[in-house]
Formats: sequence, C-alpha cells, structure tokens
Amino acid sequence: MLKYSKSGLYSASEMGTLFNRVTVSANFLNANLHGTNFKGSNLSGAILKFVDITSSDFSGSNISGADLSGAVLKNLRLNDANFKGASFK
Repeated sequence: MLKYSKSGLYSASEMGTLFNRVTVSANFLNANLHGTNFKGSNLSGAILKFVDITSSDFSGSNISGADLSGAVLKNLRLNDANFKGASFK
C-alpha cells in the first residue's frame, strides 16, 4: 500500500519499503527514499533525479546508466555497486 504525505512526496522509509534484490525500471523523480534498502537490486537506467537517498544501501546493486542528477548522496553504502555510465550532472 502506498502512503501519500502532506508534502506530496512518497516516503519509502516511512512505508518500510524494501527493494532488496529486485529489478526496478522506474522514475523516482523528487522522491524521498531516505534509508531505503536497494541491496543487490538492478536499478540500471532508473531516474533518480533530485531524490533523497541519504543513508540508503546500494551494496552489490547495478545503477549503471541511472540518472542521479541533483540527488542527495550522503552516507550511502556502495560496496560493489556498479555506477558505470550513471549521470550525476
């Protein structure tokens, strides 16, 4: 079930969202994904523009070709993550 906050943003951490070992082809534009577990997931080509992914776990994830322009990138776990061709402009 999705929750909608007063700010108009979906909060994955508030929902307890777990993306562990999934393949996601998605547009997370402006989403609050603070503290989300993406460990081992395939996010290749995902749109993560202006996303707050502070304190999220991307260990062993494939983020190749993803667009992370303007994303908040603090305190991330990135062990063995693949960012080949990802955009950070």
